[in-house]
Amino acid sequence: MSPVPERWKGKCENGTAFSPTACNRKLIGARSFSKGLLAAGKNISKENDFESARDYYGHGTHTASTATGSHVLGASHFEYARGTARVAPSAHIAMYKVLWETTTAETTASDVLAGMDQAIADRVDIMSLSLSLSLSLSLSLSLALSQTPYFNDVIAIASLSVIEKGIVVICAAGNKGGPYSTFNGAPWITTVGATLSLENGLIMIGTSYFPASANITNAPLFYGASNPSKAICSNSTLDPEEVAGKVVSPSDNSTSINVLGRMKEVQRAGAYAGIFLSDSITLDPGQNSTPAQFSIPSLVLQTSSRISLKQYVRRENDTNVQSMRFVIISLCTRPASEVAYFSSRGPDPINSGILKPDILAPGMDILAAVYPTSHISKQGTMSWSWIMHSPQGHPWQRPMLPELQHNFERSIAWNPGNTSVLRGWPYDLGFQDYVEFLCGLGYRKQQMRAVLRRNQWSCSQNRTDLNYPLFVAMFPRGSSTVTAKNFSRVLTNMGDDTTVYRVNFVVPTGMSIKVESRTLPFTSKYHKQVFVVSVETENDAQYGNLRWTDQHGHIVSSPIVAISG
Repeated sequence: MSPVPERWKGKCENGTAFSPTACNRKLIGARSFSKGLLAAGKNISKENDFESARDYYGHGTHTASTATGSHVLGASHFEYARGTARVAPSAHIAMYKVLWETTTAETTASDVLAGMDQAIADRVDIMSLSLSLSLSLSLSLSLALSQTPYFNDVIAIASLSVIEKGIVVICAAGNKGGPYSTFNGAPWITTVGATLSLENGLIMIGTSYFPASANITNAPLFYGASNPSKAICSNSTLDPEEVAGKVVSPSDNSTSINVLGRMKEVQRAGAYAGIFLSDSITLDPGQNSTPAQFSIPSLVLQTSSRISLKQYVRRENDTNVQSMRFVIISLCTRPASEVAYFSSRGPDPINSGILKPDILAPGMDILAAVYPTSHISKQGTMSWSWIMHSPQGHPWQRPMLPELQHNFERSIAWNPGNTSVLRGWPYDLGFQDYVEFLCGLGYRKQQMRAVLRRNQWSCSQNRTDLNYPLFVAMFPRGSSTVTAKNFSRVLTNMGDDTTVYRVNFVVPTGMSIKVESRTLPFTSKYHKQVFVVSVETENDAQYGNLRWTDQHGHIVSSPIVAISG
C-alpha cells in the first residue's frame, strides 16, 4: 500500500471501542459527527451502536470494502462467488460516520453537512455516500422519508459545495423501489442503483445459499396438493415420515405466502431438500433471510417459473427430481440485467428531464468484508457478509409496476456516455451550469441561498436541460398533437489529431430521432462542436440510442428516452 498522501489533512479520532492505532496506510481517516443529534435531544444507543467512528452493524465496513477493499484471492461465501475481490484496491479510505442508532436509525442535517464539509477540508478525492436522506435543515428526521426539493435536501446542498471543490460525489439511488423513487437525484451527483440478473428455467437454476457443495439426483418429490395445509407447508403440517428423504415443493407457490416460513417448516419436518418460488430472497438481516435458513438444500426460483414448475411436477409419473446442484454461480445469463426489485427508479422526482440513476451496477448479494462480532455476523454457526446494494436504512418495498414502466426502467441501465479512454468527448458541466439549472427550476432567492450556500450568484440562461450525455423527452399524455423536443449539446474533442464523427441511430418503431449535423469535424484538441437532437414519439414510453463513430472506430453512445406522463 502506498504511503499516506502528504496533502492529506484528515485524522483518526479516539472514541468508544475505537483507537487511532487502528488506522494505517489503508484506513487513513475515521471521524464521527453527532453534535446535531445530541442537541436535538437524542441519545446514541449503548446497546446497538458505538459513540465513535466504529462500525456496529457492518454497513460501513461492507460498502467501504466493496469499493476500495484490498486484493483477496479466493474470496467466497461457502464456495459461492469464488474469485478475487477487488474494485479499487490501491485507494486509501477515510470513514465519516453521520448515522446513529437511537430507538431508530437517525441523523440530523447538521451532522451530515458537518461530515461532508470536514471531508472537503481533509482533501478527499471522491466522496461516496451509501445512504439516502431527505431532511429538513432544521429538523431531526428518520430515514424513510419522501424526496424533497434540492433546497431542503442536505445531501444535494452539501454535494454542490463538494463539486465546486472538484471532488466527485457518488450516492446511492435508494432501496425504495417504484417509479420516481430515486433519492440523491441532483444532477451534480453521480447516482448509483443496483441490478439483478434473472435466473429461471426448467433446469432448476435459481438462488440458494446452502453452505456446501451438493448434487442431488433422482430424489423423490413431495408435492402435497391433496391437503390444503400441507400444500402450502403451513406451520407444523408436514409429516416427517412423509417427507423424509424427499424434495418438497409447495403446490401453491403464491407470492402472498411467506417463503422463508415455508423453508422453516420443510426443515423442521426433516425433508431432504426444498424448491420454492420468490423474487426477493436475499441475505438481508433486516428481512431475516440468512444462511442459517438454508441448513438443508433449498432452491429458490423466480416466480416466472411457476407454470413450468407445475407442469414439470405433474408430468413426472415417478415424481422424482432429476437433478439439483448447489454452489453454482451463473455468469452472462440472459435476458440481460434488470433493475433489482428493491432499487429506486428514475426519473428524478424533482426534474423528470434528469435520467437517474446514472449507473446501475450488479448489486444483489455483494460479497465483501465483515468483522467477526457476535451481535451481527453470527447466524447459527456461520459468519456472513452478503448485503443487498446499494444499501440504506429505510424499509425496502417491492414495486408494483406495469409493463410500461418496466420498459422505461430497462432503458436507464444503459451506459450514458460510453467514450473511448484515449479519445473521449466530455460533456462539460461546471458549477455555473448547475446555478442556471436551479434558476430554471424557478427557485426564489431564499431557496437559492439555501442550496448554493452563498448570497450572490448570477443567472442568464435559466435552463433545466443540462449538457448531459443523454436525452429525456417528456410529452403530455393524451395530447392530439405531437411537438418535437429539441436538445442542444456542446462537445469537446480530447484527441490530438483531426477526426470526423458520423451519426447513426437505434430507433424503435413509433419514435423519430433527427440530428441537425450528420457529421462533426474536429480539427484540434479541445475543439468544441454543437449538435441539436430532435425527438418525437407516438407511444407512451420508448427508448433509442444515438451513436457517433469516427474513422478510427471510436464510439460515443447516448441513450434517448421518450415518455408520456
